[in-house]
Amino acid sequence: MKLIERINLFIDKTGVVLKGIKGDIGRKSALETDHKDSLVGAVNELKTRIDGSATGGNAGIDDESAASASTVYSSQKTKQLIDEAKAEVTQTVKSEILDGAEEAYDTLKEVGAYITQDKSGAAAMAEQIGKRLRIDESQVLTPEQKAAVEATLNLGDTDTDFVARFEEALK
Repeated sequence: MKLIERINLFIDKTGVVLKGIKGDIGRKSALETDHKDSLVGAVNELKTRIDGSATGGNAGIDDESAASASTVYSSQKTKQLIDEAKAEVTQTVKSEILDGAEEAYDTLKEVGAYITQDKSGAAAMAEQIGKRLRIDESQVLTPEQKAAVEATLNLGDTDTDFVARFEEALK
């Protein structure tokens, strides 16, 4: 399946989901709050009510217990958990990228130094790299080259009007 077909399927599914969300939200006039002009206004009204309650505005915040359906973590605890997960993922990704590489070649600088030393291999690689599509800067391609890139990357027609597709999916 071409990328363009996958994107079109995604846009169609997004339209279906957005229609469902619009249906799930319901009519603002049915809100049991005084503020019915917007959902933001209704939520702000509820926050004001909670802040004024006997709990002092900390209704349900509990950083000490395990996660539950009746309490929430503070923003500090949430940030701490996200930072811990991010550090774990970063270490895992780094390990997978290095995948047992010799310690002498575990950074790009070391790999670059090795290539510089191996002149014959470096020259051959440089020649082959010169024939490749660059990802660090824009290139001007002939229509044939553009078609070859689109076919190689299985992109389909990259001139598709996604806004029109999305608007059609919302109907």
